Amino acid sequence: MQLDPLYLFNQKNNRGELLAKVQYDPAEDITSTFTANDRRWVRERWNTPNGPASKGWTSGTLGWLRDTTDNLRYGTTEYANYLAVAQDKRLFSKQAQQQLTAAVGCAVLTADGYYLIQQRADGLLASRRLDSSAAGMGVIVNGTFDPERQIREKIQRELGITPTELTPTGVHGAMDFVSSQVTWHCAIEMPLEELRAKANPKSIERVYGVRRNDLPQFLIDHYKPGIDDPSKFLIADAVGVFLRALPADAQADALERMNKNGANIRTGFMKNGIIIKH
Repeated sequence: MQLDPLYLFNQKNNRGELLAKVQYDPAEDITSTFTANDRRWVRERWNTPNGPASKGWTSGTLGWLRDTTDNLRYGTTEYANYLAVAQDKRLFSKQAQQQLTAAVGCAVLTADGYYLIQQRADGLLASRRLDSSAAGMGVIVNGTFDPERQIREKIQRELGITPTELTPTGVHGAMDFVSSQVTWHCAIEMPLEELRAKANPKSIERVYGVRRNDLPQFLIDHYKPGIDDPSKFLIADAVGVFLRALPADAQADALERMNKNGANIRTGFMKNGIIIKH
């Protein structure tokens, strides 16, 4: 048994330069790749009794990753499309299952040397699973996708803190929940217990701290097939975030050991919507 693929895109690129050239084209619409059956399932999942529509949710506009070669290029999708596929990929065509919706994620390091790991609150997508320090969808605002603005808002909303400095670490594609996060690293001058007390209970069930030197083994232990307890399992987006927070040698070693345990982590890039594997 092997986990769904996790793609680490553009490993050797200058991450700062890549993020300086983010493009969004609303003419590239994800629904152009959907079959009639895909569209029907999106409508049914959104309008099901006790579903998102009945709760008053709105289906906001999100980015849809199309290219990572010379820049980050996104088309357009809606939250309803993303949620339906992420909740149950088996209902959808192979083409729909392989689309990656924009998101952001961050590894937050505390003043006393811990990386924050959040357990997602019950009832959310990826309910009760382990996730990165802060994360969220890549929302299109006024016709643009600004990853740094988005992650700053997520950190403030989920952790109640305002980061002073963020370092871009990369972009990845996680096929378990069909998302593509732009990732960041952030050091905060605040100890673990103080940060833990600020966590938003609406999105975070609890916050764990993992020592910096223990992070590689934590990834190895919590990202492999056969973990039945969701509270012990890291989603792939979180693995992408924390792998990119490691020094190059530690990252390479952890990646190799995770793949031997049944992970499916690959490197490559995306060109015109097609993932090219190294």
